[in-house]
Amino acid sequence: MRLALISVSLFLAFAFSILTSAQKPKPVSYTKEIQPLLNKRCVICHNDKVASDDVRLDSYEEIIKGDKKGPLVVAGKSSESRLFLVVAGKKEPKMPPPPLPPLTPSELNLLRRWIDEGAKNDADAAKPIQPAKRKPIDKTAKISSPKPQQVKVQLEGNQEVNVEFGPVPTLSAIAFATDGKTLFVGGYKEVVLWDLSEAKMSGRWSMDKLDGNITAMAVSPNGTFVAVSIGNPQKPATVAILDAKTGKVLQQFTEPKDLVYSLAISPDGKWLAAACSDKLVYVWNLSEGKLASTLKEHGDWALGVAFNANGNFLATSSIDRIVRIWEVGSWKVIRKMEHPEPTYRLAFQPNGNLLAVAMGGESSKGVWIWNAENGQKVRTLGGVKEPVLDVAWSADGKWVIAAAADNTVRLYDSNGNLKATLQGHKDWVNAVAFHPDNLRFASASNDGTVRLWHIEGRPLAVLLQLQVGKDEWLIITHYGYFASTKVQEKLETRGEQWRNHEMVKRAIAGEKLKPAQK
Repeated sequence: MRLALISVSLFLAFAFSILTSAQKPKPVSYTKEIQPLLNKRCVICHNDKVASDDVRLDSYEEIIKGDKKGPLVVAGKSSESRLFLVVAGKKEPKMPPPPLPPLTPSELNLLRRWIDEGAKNDADAAKPIQPAKRKPIDKTAKISSPKPQQVKVQLEGNQEVNVEFGPVPTLSAIAFATDGKTLFVGGYKEVVLWDLSEAKMSGRWSMDKLDGNITAMAVSPNGTFVAVSIGNPQKPATVAILDAKTGKVLQQFTEPKDLVYSLAISPDGKWLAAACSDKLVYVWNLSEGKLASTLKEHGDWALGVAFNANGNFLATSSIDRIVRIWEVGSWKVIRKMEHPEPTYRLAFQPNGNLLAVAMGGESSKGVWIWNAENGQKVRTLGGVKEPVLDVAWSADGKWVIAAAADNTVRLYDSNGNLKATLQGHKDWVNAVAFHPDNLRFASASNDGTVRLWHIEGRPLAVLLQLQVGKDEWLIITHYGYFASTKVQEKLETRGEQWRNHEMVKRAIAGEKLKPAQK
């Protein structure tokens, strides 16, 4: 009997040890889990070239060293670690800044556990965070730079080209000129102009007197001016009105206390609205050149603004998950539409009152379509793996494009059918815009590139400014043809026939071409 009891006791002890071992999670690995997480979410704005608020997260040493305010991490105490508190939304400034989606609960838990376990580095030596290694490629184009990044261009015939370029900023704002000839791209302290008919970078509007990235952009309906916002997190932003032909500053507004994430101009050109991370929406009377109203109902960062075609509604979106419809002129809320997750940028159908809202979080992701007149939800545009950050309609109202944090652009028809999932960007897609011809559209990404697409669901070209503040550029098409500035002699490719400016112009125009010879 005693032997039986001992056997049972040993069995229970053994079973308990197995159960305890199974329940106890493995220690979080800095190199395998935390490093890739920071690389994906944070390093693009916190590295040795761009260090927002003087914070660097590109190496273990920098994380432990912290900044002038002190350590970012207190080993063993996530509740006292600034890095965890800001990404968890418990301390200002909340990170990542919108329109980028917040960390998911599982990502937050991973970071919390790593800190509570002692914030250890499990590498033999601390290594800078680097993008994952890529497979060998058939052809390579290399451009020298202090610390280049890499973009992959998929070509016909299962070939691909890797281009090294940079450093360049995150791209968050793009807009087509009303005549469709120029694409405006917001950069770091500058607006870059691309002449699509001539397939080249046609100019740069420097904003050196101001600091930060261009975070939002809107072109006036009559095409005479461009509104842009520029700034850094936790610092006042500037909204400027630029002449659409010369880039000359016509007006400048400094009321926003933090980053502006979206701009909208009313159809008559009278009103300019700005969604700001200080939770406010600012409305200026452009004819009078002064602030007309400050809309204060949002409970968290305001991320989107849009006027309807008649100019009598202004829609605003926010992390607070509520889209509000305001009556233009009185600036009173006349309707609210609730969502299950944060709402990002939004857009009205150009010829009606349907409102597309970019949305996403842990439980729900996609584009919700609303009837802004009666506040009824019409449909959901789904099939998205990560939050949708921006949305745009074609001028004829037949198509919707959505930019997502899963590095894709999705194309939907007016009935909500997913027609294409467009891949190519290697990081979050922050902004999308339709060309006035309804056949082409553009996307801009954290990866520093602008890509042009056709409504048939095929890629047209990749536009690259090779370095911030420089007139060096490269356009490479899906067919392999490229055009570039004098830096082209630094390119290494097989075959001179790849350099063909005329073929690049035809490709950008949407023409189907035969691939460049191998």
